[in-house]
Amino acid sequence: MDAEPGELHVVFFPLMGAGHSIPMIDMVHLFAERHVKTTVITTPLNAPKLTKSLNGTDATLEIFTFPSNEVGLPLGIENMEDCTSRETAINFMRGTQLLQGPLEQFLEKTRPDYLVADAFFHFATDSAAKFGVPVLVFHGTSFFALCANVCLLEHRPHMSVSSDDEYFVIPNLPHLIRLTRLQLPP
Repeated sequence: MDAEPGELHVVFFPLMGAGHSIPMIDMVHLFAERHVKTTVITTPLNAPKLTKSLNGTDATLEIFTFPSNEVGLPLGIENMEDCTSRETAINFMRGTQLLQGPLEQFLEKTRPDYLVADAFFHFATDSAAKFGVPVLVFHGTSFFALCANVCLLEHRPHMSVSSDDEYFVIPNLPHLIRLTRLQLPP
């Protein structure tokens, strides 16, 4: 588990969901190709998928038990894709916040050089700071999508149309982007 003296060790902590873990695993491959010791934090039910996607690298997995019982989730829900209702998704996200303790124990034990943490793990920056570990906060959404979201929140163009299938333009973007309310996330 410990890095050799002089060897860079980077720990990756993706949110358990394909939209977050896939791009972060792509980064793991880039680091591993450059002979950086890489560790990916995940949960037991997500480990088999990640093991396959890490094939061909020397990356290791660190398994944290997901606190299903503590947040009222049935066993077996350890991934965003497993959430079948808003309530389940809220409880899942509450469960992810309970991973702060295991993260801090792991960081204290291993003292990696860097932590790359998903933006949804708000606690990760403070947790890493306790042990002098620099953090790169990873946000899997593209910058363009974030800008579009800000424009939607500030200008609310979707509220000016009369139906869910009528097109509106997202203002203040460099290109003409037309959507309907049906195309927006819930």
